Order: sequence, then C-alpha cells, then structure tokens
Amino acid sequence: MILRCCLLVIGLLALGYQASAQTLDPYRRINDPLAIADLGGADSGSNLVAFKTGTDTLEASDTGSGIIRSLWAVYSNGADPNTDTMELWVDDSLLVHGSVRDFFTLPHGLISAPFDTASSGAEVCEVQIPFRRNFRWTHHGEWHWSCAIWQHVDTSRTALPRLGSPELAADHLTATAKYGSSNRYKRISPTNFNLHVSPGDTAVVVNLSGPAYLEQIHLSVPAAKATLLDHLWINIYWDYSPSSSVSMLLSDLFGVSSGGKDIHSMFISVDTAAGSYNLTFPMPFKVNARIAVVNLSENPIDLSGAITHQDTAWCSSWGYLGAQFHVTPEIAYHIMQPVLHAKGKGRFVGALLDVPYPHAWPSYLEGDAYVVVDSLPYDFPGISTHYDGIEDYSNSGWYFFTPMDTLLSMVPFSLPFRGCPQWPTTVYRFHVNAPYNFSRSIDVDFGHGFYDDFTTTYRTVGFYYQQWTPFYPSSDTITAGNIWTITGSGFAPDTSIAAVLDSDTIYQGKAESDGRIAFKLVVPASWTIGDHTLAVNGILKPERITVLSLPKLLYIQDSAGRMFGESDSIQLRAYGFKSGEQLTLLLGDSVFKQTPHVVADSDGVVRLITHLPWVPQGRHSVKLLRSTGSSVISDSSLFVTRTINYEFEGLPQVEGNENSGYSYISIYGKHWSQGAIQFCYGNHELGRTVAFNFVVPYADTFSTEVFSTIGNRYGIYRTFIDSTDLGSHDWYLNMPWGIVFPDSTLLPNTYLTAGLHTIRFVSEGWDDSAVENSIAPDHFTLTPISRFGGYFQSVLPSVPTEEISIFPNPLDKESLSIAGLPDSLDRIPITVFDDLGSPVHRGILLSTSGPRTLTIPPLINGRYWIAIEMPAQTRLLPLVLLR
Repeated sequence: MILRCCLLVIGLLALGYQASAQTLDPYRRINDPLAIADLGGADSGSNLVAFKTGTDTLEASDTGSGIIRSLWAVYSNGADPNTDTMELWVDDSLLVHGSVRDFFTLPHGLISAPFDTASSGAEVCEVQIPFRRNFRWTHHGEWHWSCAIWQHVDTSRTALPRLGSPELAADHLTATAKYGSSNRYKRISPTNFNLHVSPGDTAVVVNLSGPAYLEQIHLSVPAAKATLLDHLWINIYWDYSPSSSVSMLLSDLFGVSSGGKDIHSMFISVDTAAGSYNLTFPMPFKVNARIAVVNLSENPIDLSGAITHQDTAWCSSWGYLGAQFHVTPEIAYHIMQPVLHAKGKGRFVGALLDVPYPHAWPSYLEGDAYVVVDSLPYDFPGISTHYDGIEDYSNSGWYFFTPMDTLLSMVPFSLPFRGCPQWPTTVYRFHVNAPYNFSRSIDVDFGHGFYDDFTTTYRTVGFYYQQWTPFYPSSDTITAGNIWTITGSGFAPDTSIAAVLDSDTIYQGKAESDGRIAFKLVVPASWTIGDHTLAVNGILKPERITVLSLPKLLYIQDSAGRMFGESDSIQLRAYGFKSGEQLTLLLGDSVFKQTPHVVADSDGVVRLITHLPWVPQGRHSVKLLRSTGSSVISDSSLFVTRTINYEFEGLPQVEGNENSGYSYISIYGKHWSQGAIQFCYGNHELGRTVAFNFVVPYADTFSTEVFSTIGNRYGIYRTFIDSTDLGSHDWYLNMPWGIVFPDSTLLPNTYLTAGLHTIRFVSEGWDDSAVENSIAPDHFTLTPISRFGGYFQSVLPSVPTEEISIFPNPLDKESLSIAGLPDSLDRIPITVFDDLGSPVHRGILLSTSGPRTLTIPPLINGRYWIAIEMPAQTRLLPLVLLR
C-alpha cells in the first residue's frame, strides 16, 4: 500500500488561473448562509453523476475545469475494502492511492474528516477538490457500487482556487467548523409567537415584508405534546401568491411523522426531549412572507415558537424555497412514489422519506431512486441518475447496517447531510455541496423494492429552490368563456404591465403603487386550442397554458394504477367549466354518495377530494354530468375490486397460539402477499388445529382461495370456515435445504353472513418424507359470486318504515307495479340492473293514487334488480323477467 499526496505539486499546475477574477469558494454553500438559495454563479450548472457497479472499473473521469463534489462506494457482502485499491488522479497527477478503506478513512488534504463519514454500510467523502484540466478515479478489486459527483465551473467568470493554496485551506477550515454546528450563522432577535388555534381554524404565524430572508423557523413543543404536530398543517406563501410553496403536516416537515426522534442535520434539527423543532433552510423573499397553520384536530391547540428573519438587499439570482409533500397509502413494487416534480429553473436540495408502518426488514430500501434533470432520462450519461437503492441515494448502503464488515447491527445516526435517525422508518439526505441544479425541470421518484410484494405507506418531502415567477394565473387549463384571473406582485410601482400569450398581447395596464397586479379576462373563442406560453413583462411562466375545446376531467392519485375498493379516497381535478357551474359526480353510473353534487370554482376548475361509492367489480370511468345532459368523462379508468383480502399475520389467532410465530419471507423472486406468512409449527400430532377469526362486511356467496407455503416441513390440512368442510390440501413439497414456495388452493363456494367467522386448519397427517407437519398460511381471499356483493349494506343506511313490493314477480307482461312508496315523493328515480350489475333502463316513478307503474322495455328473460332511489334510502329489490 502506497499513499501519495501531491497537493503542492498540483498547486503549481494552476493553469488558466485569473489573478484579477474573484476566486470561487468550493464550500460556499456551507460558509455562506444564502449560497444554497443562489441559483446563479459560476458553479450553478448541472452536476455530473457517475453511478456504476462492477469489479475493475474506471469509476469516473472528465476533462475541463471543475470541482469533484462527492465520492461514495459500497461493497458486496464478502468483498474486502482493506485489500481492494483506489486511485484518484487530478490534472494528470496521482493525488491518492491506497486500499479502499484507507482511501476513505485516512486524511488526504481535502479528503478529510468531518466530511469523511465511513459508516452505515458505505464509504463516502463529501469532498471539494478543484481540477483544472481533468480527473480520473479508478478501482481495482471485487464487485462494488460507486458514485462520483462533480461539476464544471465557468472559469471565465470565477477563478478556481489552487490545490494547496491558503485561500482554499481557509475556506476548508471555515466549512469544517460550520459543518457540525447547530448555530452556523449569526442570528438576529427572533419574532416570538404564541397561538391558540381552535378546531378547524387557521392562524397566521407571521406576515413579513421584504426584501428579507427567513433564517430559522423554531417551534417549542413539549415532549408530552409532540403528537400535536400530527394535527397542524403548515402553509408558507411567498410574495402574495394564492398558492403555498410549502404545504404539509408539521410532523412531516420536521421528519417526525413516525414519532419522536432526534435529528441533527444541516437544515432540520429536532431535540425531542427539549421539545425543540427547527427548520434552518435560508428562505429569501422579495415582497412578502406569510406562514399560517391549520388545526385539523377536534380540540384547540396552543403553539409557540419564533421566526428569525433578516432584512437584506435583494439578489435577482436567489430562488424561493419550495417543499412538495406526497403520501402513497398502498405503495407496491410496481408503483412509484413522487418526491419532487417541478418546472422552470431551480435546485433540488434534499428529501425526507418516512415509512410509518414498516415491516421489520426494511425491504423498501430495495426500491431505487430516480432523478431526472431537464427531462433527460436517468440512463443519460451524467446529470440524471438512477440510484441502485434508496439507502444508496442516501449515501449509505446495506440497509444502513453498521459496521459494514459484519452486517450485525444498525445504529441510528444523524449527520448534517444524511441520516437514518429512526430505523427503519426515517431516512433523509440533503444535497448541500452537490445539489441537483436544473434549468427546465426536475423529476424525483422513489420506487418500491422490485421484489417487495407487501404494501405499505410512503410519506416523502422533497425540498428545492426555484426561480420565482411573480404572477399567478388562476388556472393553467381554460376553455372559451372561462373567467381567467392573473394576479402578481414585486413589480415596480405604477410600471406598465403587458401580458403576452405566445406573441399576442392579451392585456395592457399598470401595476399598483405597491407593485401588485390583478386583472381578469374572459377567454375568447378565438384562442387556438392547444398549449401556449404566457409571459408578463418578458418574464416567461415555466408551465404551459392549455386551451381546451371541451372541459377535461382527470383523477390525481399518488398511487395511480392500483386497485381501488369502496370508500377509497380519490382526488379529482376538472378544467374548463363555467364559473359556479353545478355538476353531478358519478363513477360509471353510480352517484358519489358523499359528494353527489359539486360546483366549479370561479375559474372554472373543480378541485375535490372524495371517496368512491359502491360499484360492481370492474373498470369504471369518473364522470361529471352537466345540467345540459352532456357529460365529461375522465381520460383514464379505475379498476374497482370487490374481492376481500385477509392477511393471516394480521388476523387474531384463536387456536394454535402456543407454537405460532410471525415470520417474514425475504427470498428474492418468491412473492408472498405483504412479504409475510404466519408460521405455525407442527409437532406430528393428528387433529391439531390452527384457527383465525375474520369479519365479513356483507352477506354473499363467496369463492374462497387460500394461499400458503409449500416445502418439506408442511403437512396435510383440512380447511373449515365455521362448521363448513371445504376439503383438504397437501402443503408438502420435497425440496432440499429448506427451500419453500408459495402455493394456493381454490375452495368450494360458500355462503357467509355479515359478521364474525372463523377459518380453521385441522391436521390430517403428513407425507412420509416430511420433517414435520407445520402450516404457514399467507392470506386468503373472498370474492363475491354476485357482482352486487356489498351493495345492500352500501345503499341501505336505514330500514324502511313502509314495506315496498313489486308485482307481478316474475313479470310476464310490459308493466310493473310498485306499492308502498311514500305519497310525499312526487318523482322517484328508478334504475333496472341486469344480474351482472350493468344498468339496462332508467325511469321516473310519478306520484299517483295507489301503486306506481313502471314500463319495462324489451329485455331478455332472466334475473334483474330494481334500484328505487329515495332521498333517505335506496331499496334494491329482485325481479325475475319471464315474458
């Protein structure tokens, strides 16, 4: 092993150095309190990223002038970082050469503590090494993963420091001192607040005038009341924007939605014992900053803290802080978790991931992280990146286990740039020295493990800075006749204002004396259908304005693509309606019972979060029915399932508890539902019983399928639901080395009433080669035979006070009589469904003395259902047609 440090030699090779130019501080995003928000400067171009796997490889190389920002490596289990070697060449000179462990842990000038953090399964150096002509990073040895991040620097604007120069050494020492400091910058006197927020109310925390920047948001919440953060929603508005740039629960903003844990990062610090919560992103604003909190609980909440801000001269290259919050309640391996999606110019500076309901083994970390910059695909060389695992994205490895050589334990850790302060629920990474700069767009997504069949909840926050657009259209999607409002702020007082759509001027006026603008337009029919650019006084809005010929409806779902069930939540957006237009909301042909009628906002947009009604199993489109009788249908459909799924590991076990355990399966390529089974040890005793209770929400005849595990330790079991014998199944499979597989058996159809039931497995023996007669049930499903499964419970909120009957039944003629309907109802809608749940006829029952009459159109003979829709209830009655 040979270590060579050539800083002095390389320092003499400072080609292209401009003595008259200002010298760049590579650590300026640590040393300067506002540098992370500064989107300008010679070092604000895109980062270049090389993420590689292999054995003997060239890790990364480049030519030109720039700064190496970060080096990271992790080794496959069994590889020895003490024998593999690495080399770093800078400007054709060998800077470091030695074993991988020494490369990352020994001081080598600018590769030094505390930026070296060899822990949690990986080796990483947050370095700042300038190169003037080229660099090359190589590796010799076993299989490993590596990531290098570097950035080109425009030396015509700013000179690079020389390696070994006093200026670079001084900048490094300053950054080292501030790296681990909880009080990095000088703070002025804070603005204290004490709020009493009633249930459902909104309280303004602070309302400030600029130009200035927020330096710290501090909350003081006693440890005993930390759960209050789960009920307070924070909104941060910049420069009188009608929409907030930061909007989420306080618990998610501070990374504690899975409960209290201490965090000591550069931008978020939490001391749970002291009840101190701090957000220290610098937040510049030109005109106004307003912070408000909403009490989502049923009780009043008292909140205290302080906002520290500093008045300052305005810099046009500063970006505004934004944070996108996303929750995906049932993420699975085929669903992506959105972290950040933004257009325009800006900088992605970090992400929080919280998994509040994790499985014991953090298989979710097998999900990869994808960063797409300026719409370039992640397999594009450099710039965009596909990280091989979320823990790798977090500059760690091996599920954050440490030490790396043993993989025996996990010690929670919290460092300024990255951490896993609560395992396995909370992960964060902040891109301080190596942020992702974007000029057109940024797209960051986390996947769920490619073999993870279990579902769980992901909560993420993506932090970014964005170049501000000082005007705000009420909607980006419009149709002819819409009232379109554009507001804004930050313009020079009384200055002329011109709004241009593509090349056509659509408005001319003046700003107010305070620099605000506000004007309304009626969208003319002459505007061309399609996408357009909008600019005000030459400032271009990054998002396009879409002009539609007809209104448009879409559903927004973080976990779009999954199967839905009754009462699942759904978020809807519809564009291009008339201001205040009243609409009826349907899923297929079923009215949303919770929100049957919706009203378009003043800008013609429908914004709604609601819950799905009952519909038969299948694909359904969302519809908005207009008063004219026409309807607007969503572009994509939803698949709604009536199948009920029960996980055995989540059911109460009422027999066989003494030899049962909760067992996880983590064998790649073999899928167990939710990644787990309920293992029940067998002792070769005939008649032993394992039983679980489950609840059926509605009565029906069900097709039942049981999924379990097969292998050489499993026996023959007969299955009962309550007292009904559903047959036996042999779960034995002759496999060596204890290898197991999932298997299933389809049971006979069985009728179940609504309420509590028991599924029971009774041992009938074992194969001669079986080592025991255990059983390891995974899950079972109940699929209603009738597509109307669950409909009675959904549409009958109360028992009718009057008996309703239909006759004749079977119907052998054209007209059907219905008796027992309230005389007070003049018009009663009625729908006829076939036995598959599809509507085949609609009508109105008019008020009359005695039974009301319904004319049934020509239909094929068979079974039908009559749905009588009254204000307080809907009755569903069977009808047999024999004509």
